[in-house]
Amino acid sequence: MGKLKVNGSIEAVGDIVINAANNVDRFLHFDSTDSTGGYDWRIGYLGTGADNANYLVFQSTGNAGENWTSALRFGLNDLNATFAGNILPSVNNSKTIGSSSYKWNNIYATTFTGNLSGTASKATNLTIADGSTNTERNIIVTTGATSG
Repeated sequence: MGKLKVNGSIEAVGDIVINAANNVDRFLHFDSTDSTGGYDWRIGYLGTGADNANYLVFQSTGNAGENWTSALRFGLNDLNATFAGNILPSVNNSKTIGSSSYKWNNIYATTFTGNLSGTASKATNLTIADGSTNTERNIIVTTGATSG
């Protein structure tokens, strides 16, 4: 296996190709390890193993600096993205997921915390916490104090 070590910068005109023929793992490694320890990052192609074949990955050793963990993985065949951590906006309450033209088809969650607005045009039945049901097609969810 050959290595190219650079102290400084490289300028390339055109593509830089890392050959990953025959499903061999290949990585571009960012080494931050020094005499005090540290952690590493690498971007690469995982081509080996049944569960890891054909993925573009962003991996880190974390603070422990021992084992590589995929922070983000893109399936090159199924085009799925898998995140090891949370997906967060850069500033609180400032970003949108989807748009009026590009909506998510389904959202699966164990718990939902937040605010809902608008209508559920395809809803046919809503079970209320007290066991009653609402068969109206438009469901409006509000928050606030209730009187009993």
